[in-house]
Amino acid sequence: MRALFALLLTSVIFVSASAGAEIKTPICEGGSLKVFIDFQGGNIDSCDVSSGGKITVQIAPEDEPINSSPWYAFRLASPVQVTVPVVLDYGPHKHRYTPDISIDGVAWQTYPSDRVSLSQDRNQAAFSIIVPASKSVVVAAQPLLTSSHYAHWLESLQSRYGLDVGSVGESIDGRPLWRVASPAKRHTLLLLGRQHPPETTGAIALMSFVERLFEEDELAERFREEVGVLLYPLINPDGVDKGYWRHNFQGKDLNREWGPLTQPENRAVDADVTQWLDDNESQLIKAIDFHSTRYEVFYTQADQTADRFPHLLGDWLLGFEKQMQSQFDGFEIRRQISKTPQLNAAKHYFFTQYGVSSTTLEMGDETDRKFVREYGRTAAEAFMRAYFQQVSANQPLDILFRGGVVVDGTGAAPYKGDIGIRDGRIVRLTGTQTPEAESEIDISGKVITPGFIDIHTHARADLVSPETAHMEHYLTQGVSTVVIGNDGDGATRIRHRFNQIFAHGAGTNVAQLVGHASLRRRVMDETGRPATEAEIAEMKTILSESLDEGALGLSTGLFYADGSHATTEEVIELARVASSHNAIYESHIRAESSRGVGVDAAVDEVIRIAREADIPAHIAHIKVLGKDVWGRSGDIIGKIRSAREEGLQISADQYPWVASSTQLKSAVVSSEYQVGGIDAIRNRLSDPELRELLLIDMAANIERRGGPTSLMLVETEDAQWHGLRLDAIASTMGVAPEVAAAHLIGEGRARVVSFNMIESDIEQFMREPWVATSSDGTDGHPRKYGSFPRKYDTYVRKRGTLSLTDFVRASSGLPAAILGLNDRGTLLHGHIADVLVFDPDRYREEAGFSNWNMLSRGVEYLVINGDFAVRDGEVTKQRLGRPLPR
Repeated sequence: MRALFALLLTSVIFVSASAGAEIKTPICEGGSLKVFIDFQGGNIDSCDVSSGGKITVQIAPEDEPINSSPWYAFRLASPVQVTVPVVLDYGPHKHRYTPDISIDGVAWQTYPSDRVSLSQDRNQAAFSIIVPASKSVVVAAQPLLTSSHYAHWLESLQSRYGLDVGSVGESIDGRPLWRVASPAKRHTLLLLGRQHPPETTGAIALMSFVERLFEEDELAERFREEVGVLLYPLINPDGVDKGYWRHNFQGKDLNREWGPLTQPENRAVDADVTQWLDDNESQLIKAIDFHSTRYEVFYTQADQTADRFPHLLGDWLLGFEKQMQSQFDGFEIRRQISKTPQLNAAKHYFFTQYGVSSTTLEMGDETDRKFVREYGRTAAEAFMRAYFQQVSANQPLDILFRGGVVVDGTGAAPYKGDIGIRDGRIVRLTGTQTPEAESEIDISGKVITPGFIDIHTHARADLVSPETAHMEHYLTQGVSTVVIGNDGDGATRIRHRFNQIFAHGAGTNVAQLVGHASLRRRVMDETGRPATEAEIAEMKTILSESLDEGALGLSTGLFYADGSHATTEEVIELARVASSHNAIYESHIRAESSRGVGVDAAVDEVIRIAREADIPAHIAHIKVLGKDVWGRSGDIIGKIRSAREEGLQISADQYPWVASSTQLKSAVVSSEYQVGGIDAIRNRLSDPELRELLLIDMAANIERRGGPTSLMLVETEDAQWHGLRLDAIASTMGVAPEVAAAHLIGEGRARVVSFNMIESDIEQFMREPWVATSSDGTDGHPRKYGSFPRKYDTYVRKRGTLSLTDFVRASSGLPAAILGLNDRGTLLHGHIADVLVFDPDRYREEAGFSNWNMLSRGVEYLVINGDFAVRDGEVTKQRLGRPLPR
């Protein structure tokens, strides 16, 4: 088989071919330009080149009648650079595929559709192509995916996963009919691909589907212990390699030949499936046939019509839709139930032959390829979960919550139902399933959701201390997972930090981000300047090691002194390292007010980093802070919406309070005066000349934050100032507010709560589907003890700013998706059992600005990793959290 792979891999002729080295005869030529179809998939009917250099390409099917899928693929070559006008002439057929362009045959770019000029009856399409000197440019209806590409992919499956790759026969023109098989199990999943040659998006979805089945996570490994995979990826290799529109070498549509089995391709696959199942005493449970059409659609039988696993189809599609909705705003599944099925199509054939649901999964011709891959991957993951839902439906449960209002974290509408837990995993139950349970709990009138995920905390100090690592203040909010390392201050030795915490255990799950400021402090002798190239290179190495140890991403605190002197280019270089590890970029942006570069420029910088580093970017505690920018939330939202429409992954989190909290020096001293740290600030305040400049700066920043009445001291060296506003302290001292602030900074550590936001901005940000809930929890501010309950009680129950569904998604499914926690954050079957039950009438915060450390109320049950962290409203004192490395 390896010899066949090697032979096929050498047959991709056009890759970076020089025009001077051509040995094939062009199909047409004129001037310096030549047109070839001398590669797998290359096919046009004819062409001619006018004296002015315009190429007219005639496109015709292999035979008639035919489904109109007008394939074309040709190669342009010239010894000098030329701009070539091209006309695609379809004769009686219509234009369907926007051209895809490639120079190397690997990287493809879709030609801008708005620059393709169509004739009135759509039977001609005109556009222009630049052909570089001594290079080949391939123009194709879809990116080429031919036998050579499949050979490369199959070889990778064989080498990476040890799969059995072989041939079950030959096509009419002598090409292998490949079969890929994993070890046989009691159940078998059948996957079919490429019956119709042009349908490459369906093929891409199939590849992504298969690769998800063979990942090394617990779900996929469990699935492969129960189910064997039987894959026939390229059923019509002749049609693919010859560039046909629809048929095989004998002019037959193979997806209309499964009943009569007149074609050798259908016969070979059918006989092999039968023999495989018989030889291995395995039962077929599902057949999925991958195709492409003008849009995404599942063609299926009706639910519960299969003899085997009758609920599998419906549960699969329901779970798939929920998972896609958690990743893509506004996603809706398109499904068509076959009332008058094509009797000789694969879908109907395997349904009638084996009594299993059989589905045609169609991808859109023009659908974004990244979306296609995610679509296929999610379809595979949802299928595995649906499978386990069927086989485990009536096995005993550890915990069964009965009759609650289920809000599953995906954004789907609430419903009354039951949720089970077995072996630390969620079991979604239908109305007909009544398994026994060790603990059965009636939660009528209560809300059951995923455990909440706090994507932005400052819980490191709590977690490293054995006395506070139980995290009761988070458990009583319903939080099962916290993220530490935000604002650029995360550890760089990730494994050491996990070991430090879990030596004594933690009440919640813990995930980590690598801190940019920590990288700078570790590498640089002084952080009050841009890093050198050598320092950036060293930071990149350390960052890569930290990500390998399990960090979920890179965090920056560009507002704070240690990060503020970093250039955008420095951050982009580091973010590219994170991107290469499939990690995220999280940032306390350079400004949230009019201070410094200003909030607009700071948001623009995040978007630029996301774009240039090709990385998902997350804005920490999004806000418009200070009266100079109140009311600007709509402008910031507009920037982010535009970036997301561009395809960038931009998200944010938010705490539901009008006051922020930080150190007094960070609130009132600009970053240029913070260089060198607190001792340097105190030295400047002792220097008469510098003190005057610093006091002017502090006065401006105090006013920018809303004046001295907006600043409340919650931690001071002298306890007499605790809980007082800066104006009151200044009055008592008999000095100006900036002088009082300087005195407090000089005395020692000082922390402030700053009342610098307005409700209308908070609510406007909160409504956005890309804004997650967070606490940004710090001592002295009630957000540490009550952010999640406050958001529900104030903005769902009292004001109606958010629906219950949106609140739960923002607090669970959304942060899980942002962080890449694929098996947490939703109540999907098979997900890890982090489950919250709260009383909708009692769930609220008790903490306030005068009593910031009061535990919240209303959490009835909190299950973390399958066991009770809160039971009957009481914290159990178990430390059930786990480290969550990437």
